[in-house]
Amino acid sequence: MIKVDLDYIYTISDSDRDFIKEMLTTFVKITPESIDNINEALVTKNWKEMARVAHKIKPSILLLGIDEFSNLVREIEQVPKNEIDINSISVKVSLLNEYSLEVLTDINDLLKHGSY
Repeated sequence: MIKVDLDYIYTISDSDRDFIKEMLTTFVKITPESIDNINEALVTKNWKEMARVAHKIKPSILLLGIDEFSNLVREIEQVPKNEIDINSISVKVSLLNEYSLEVLTDINDLLKHGSY
């Protein structure tokens, strides 16, 4: 199970709860569309777009301290630079979908209960 680790965001924000809430809220707003864009890029085999979107969401994922998630996004970002193996990319995007659902659920719970 993927879990959000807020230690890093607490450190860089000097424990500013308003900033943390804003970052979590922004993540919840932009990530679903970004994941949809990556899925669309997979369908259309638009590897450059896939890499662009992965690069765009990478910083916010790094803030959440989820190594598996951020490593996967880095791998997807590298797709145009590597030999294209559609099966491998499909598996990575499928994992990305799974991870993002778990993370979004966790973050929504944190926001709902104010436990960030």
